[in-house]
Amino acid sequence: RACVLLEAGARDRNTLVRAKSVAALGRIGDAKAVPVLEEARRTAGNGFVELLAIAGLARLKQKVSLNTPRFTLEDSTDADARVLAVEVLEIIGGKEAVRLIGKALEDEEMRVRVRAAAALIKLAKI
Repeated sequence: RACVLLEAGARDRNTLVRAKSVAALGRIGDAKAVPVLEEARRTAGNGFVELLAIAGLARLKQKVSLNTPRFTLEDSTDADARVLAVEVLEIIGGKEAVRLIGKALEDEEMRVRVRAAAALIKLAKI
């Protein structure tokens, strides 16, 4: 029942409702969420929701592109979005993700740098 409600929320007109629903779907761990997360990624209309969908897909072991988190780190003026991009890259993992997270250590915002350092520590343990 919760998944059905979250699927509806992932299609809601309100960005906050969509973001919270997509984030929850990505954390539940149910493969049935993959099509909804794919749709949310494609139709997000909002970089934050797109990043949340990518994070959920990565948690569900789906192949995802690094393009959105990369562009967010390089081009976004929103520090919260850059922090989320670091979190998404941490979930995705791999050499290129580690390289991009390393570049975030030079971010102008301390919280982005701190989150990047924490992500690198976690990835070094894997």
